[in-house]
Amino acid sequence: MDHNYLTEAEFGTVAETLQRNLATTISLYLKFKKYHWDIRGRFFRDLHLAYDEFIAEIFPAIDEIAERAHEAITVLNR
Repeated sequence: MDHNYLTEAEFGTVAETLQRNLATTISLYLKFKKYHWDIRGRFFRDLHLAYDEFIAEIFPAIDEIAERAHEAITVLNR
């Protein structure tokens, strides 16, 4: 695969940004899981289902971001 379209410094910036985004996405996922289990009150069912949807959308993004970060770091270490 040709990676000559970015300089090493640019790949470093991309890798760093992806790592930050990965950490933020994991944090968001964990917060939604916590909120999901801490719901109380009359809106329990609606919120519980809404958090399930959020969690289902966020989880695959974690893997996607991690794979892209890994690829960027691999390119840097060549």
